[in-house]
Amino acid sequence: EHKASLEVVSLLLSSWPDALKEKDTCGCTPFAIACIHEAPLEVIYLLLETMLKTKEYRHCLDLKFAKGQELTDDVTNLVSHLSTILNDDEVSLTIANDTVDYFINGKMWYCVFLVINKYPAITKTMELHVSEMPDFLSMVGKSCSLTAMWEVIINEQELLKDA
Repeated sequence: EHKASLEVVSLLLSSWPDALKEKDTCGCTPFAIACIHEAPLEVIYLLLETMLKTKEYRHCLDLKFAKGQELTDDVTNLVSHLSTILNDDEVSLTIANDTVDYFINGKMWYCVFLVINKYPAITKTMELHVSEMPDFLSMVGKSCSLTAMWEVIINEQELLKDA
């Protein structure tokens, strides 16, 4: 069985980003197909990050494909963490922390910011140095809702103490 390399998938997405919305005869998106057919994890991450960074593709991220599938442990773990941020259920700060750590370790930055968007208080546990805050807040401002940005700032009062 042939699997597309990261370079091929990256090239395809740069020339045809709407490929993310395409579905096969079973209704699976490229992300689901990659997960089911054990594509390299970096290809799965690329598909996921590309879907998440573009709002018009986020609706294509449906995790229903995972039910009843025998997925690799890596993909099962990824789907579990994704469901934490995509479900409407509230989770504990511990679970949210585990999820953000998982995405940081995988360098899946759009996933990190989705967690922050849903659980802005989590930034207080990230132990960011004050010198890192301007870049961090810039990314939060670009990637999260205004409400999330406001809550992040409220949780970082030491930034405002000398203002």
